[in-house]
Amino acid sequence: MANTTDNLKDTLPGLHLRDLSVSNNLSSLGELIDLSTTPSSPRTRESGFHNDTDIKDHTLNSTEGPFTDIPASIHEPECIRHPLLSVPDDILREIFSYSVDGIETGLSITKVCRNWRAVALSYPELWSTYTLASKRDFELWTSLVKNMPKITGQLQRVVFAPTLETSRAMFRNATPQALPICPRVLTFEWRTQSCTPKNVLLGRAFPFLQNLVVCQTMTCQFFHLLVSAFPFLKRLAWRHDEKEHCHVLLHPTFTCARHSRAILTRLEVLELTDESKRDVDKPQFGNHQYDWLADAIARRKPSLQKIYIVKRTFPFSVGAFARLLKYVAPTLRELTLGFVAEPHILWTELRRHLAGTTFPLLTKITVDGWSLEPSIIPGNSRKWMSEILACIPSAPKVSSIVQAFSNGIQADGDEERIAIWDVEDSWKPFYTAMSSRFPALETYTYMIHHGGAHELSTEGKALLEEKMLRALAPLRSAVDVEWGCNPAHCVCNKYLHSPR
Repeated sequence: MANTTDNLKDTLPGLHLRDLSVSNNLSSLGELIDLSTTPSSPRTRESGFHNDTDIKDHTLNSTEGPFTDIPASIHEPECIRHPLLSVPDDILREIFSYSVDGIETGLSITKVCRNWRAVALSYPELWSTYTLASKRDFELWTSLVKNMPKITGQLQRVVFAPTLETSRAMFRNATPQALPICPRVLTFEWRTQSCTPKNVLLGRAFPFLQNLVVCQTMTCQFFHLLVSAFPFLKRLAWRHDEKEHCHVLLHPTFTCARHSRAILTRLEVLELTDESKRDVDKPQFGNHQYDWLADAIARRKPSLQKIYIVKRTFPFSVGAFARLLKYVAPTLRELTLGFVAEPHILWTELRRHLAGTTFPLLTKITVDGWSLEPSIIPGNSRKWMSEILACIPSAPKVSSIVQAFSNGIQADGDEERIAIWDVEDSWKPFYTAMSSRFPALETYTYMIHHGGAHELSTEGKALLEEKMLRALAPLRSAVDVEWGCNPAHCVCNKYLHSPR
């Protein structure tokens, strides 16, 4: 046993192996060596930067230079390859696991001979991810690049996660040291609340970044600053809380950079948190804080195919949203508006801006008004439904329309909630407008939110369904009624009715 260990140390100078008999249920080092007789496992090694090992008391120590104590037998003709290149994956995995200390992998390997570095660089999984969380991490990265310049071509993902105090201490009085260019980094995770022009400069190290993950809340101004730093950005995910709820804000491509080469095909704006305005009353429609987003899209070649906006506070002013819709009208295929503001006067203004605009490729419209105030439902729901759809002057290929809202979940009694569907309350202007604007309409889906203490009774649901079908009978399309117990999904029951 002792001789075997000595021979392995001679083969791997500078590698000080611990006693392996107490780890991973290996009874002896000889048992580890016996693994060399088994087929090599696929090279799916964990990243050396994030190796979850609790061995904290051991690092590699050696000097620069070639191997000096390789036994003569190694130089036989059949062993021309470097001995480390002949080590099976299982054994090499164990070597990394037992001889380095988690994130210290890179720094440790730079201390051994160049041949060992070459072997380490042949395993890109070791260098795929790196986390910048403290000043020491920046120093470690500098050391890695100095000793192993090829690593900049292997790094694929960077996590920027300093604490607020660390970030302030590092960037308050000085511009951060520029990181070396890493052309293969495609993903950058931003996990700090500190977003300033100084620390955004770190993004210059990743000129071809495609995926940006923001895991903190920030003001619109800082958000704009961060997004604009990456001219080839294709996907932006905004996780605005600690529960890791991922909101894809813009997908698959977006940037405000002047010379961007990306092509935006889908716009998603979900419920965002603006720290600077959290306690300030915002206008329901006409908020200008994201108008720059609409104008940035309008400066591109028309290519937008899907718009998906779910936000209690509508992100654009009426004018900006109208400019956006007019510009993308030739290519738009799907339009979804959720949690939208109710004031019908502003929707009328939007219709005035879009007068004469045709959407030749639009096939689906979804309007989700779950958050409408119950007090406005009985008198205004029919008007609200028709005026939002009336904003689209002409869409000859629309085949599906979905509309949803709470239907007055806090009103007293079933009668008041059902009354708006009485036949004597004429729905003729509604379905007449629907037929003229959307001649190819095949399915009209009406979704009703219910639940809790204000849930409709079984008799109330049946009566409401009957009145709805009677009121919408003139539509030349199938009527699809859904009862949802959750504002966004979880449809409990679905009733499909043939056109009458």
